Amino acid sequence: MLYWQSVASFFIIFFGYNIMSLGLRAYYYQNSDPKKPNDLFWKTQPQNKKNVGPQSPLFAHWFKEGRASDHHILASINLLLASLAMVFTTQMIMMGKTKMYWTTEGRSFFELLFISTVLPVVWQCVIEYFWHRMMHLPWFYKRFHKLHHYYKSPEPFDDMYIHPLEAFGYYCILYSPPFVIPMHFYSFVFYMVLMGLTGILDHCGIIVRIPGVYDTSHHDLHHLKTHCNYSFPFVHLDILFRTFEGEFMGFHYSKPCRAKELTK
Repeated sequence: MLYWQSVASFFIIFFGYNIMSLGLRAYYYQNSDPKKPNDLFWKTQPQNKKNVGPQSPLFAHWFKEGRASDHHILASINLLLASLAMVFTTQMIMMGKTKMYWTTEGRSFFELLFISTVLPVVWQCVIEYFWHRMMHLPWFYKRFHKLHHYYKSPEPFDDMYIHPLEAFGYYCILYSPPFVIPMHFYSFVFYMVLMGLTGILDHCGIIVRIPGVYDTSHHDLHHLKTHCNYSFPFVHLDILFRTFEGEFMGFHYSKPCRAKELTK
């Protein structure tokens, strides 16, 4: 039996993604004048003005300059995959096949905050970091990940331009926490909102910064240089493994390029 919650989760992911991406493009890209440098204060790469200006927010992203010829097909497939993965996860939750729980009764503050809420984020960050590093190994990069790096200055809707097999692998990571970690329902909602928002923001070309916590320019630099800033959505693992380049908490980090890492 397909639960109504599973059906609802499909539309939340599908339309939530489109509404947020369209909103960012309409508010920032459409309302800015590329001839006025002060109008581009929000852009991570202000020198890239190709798709900024009074364009229709509903259709400009389909026809923007530099769009990959197969972008629409792959992006649609991957958004459908993400939405169906949410359906599967919700279905498993409703059938009691995960470690999700619904009440706080008998649960300690430590369990609710750290195990249920913080640990899933850490789990995703760690696995995603090494998954991403693997995708930059020459064999994987040439066959899969290079596609995602087609855009050196990503904008809304560019995040879904990725090889479907790579996307499927990442969705297994993204939706895995409730299967392996005891989570309260609200912790899972928080986790999905956090990952969904930062996933879109990291590829929107817009500066969003929470000092000491999060900065969209870090992943934007990854698309520009490819050899640094692999972690998502926070940079701590990059700093730990010395793969971070940029500024964080008042410190500037510079990561030297090594020939074996240049997989362009």
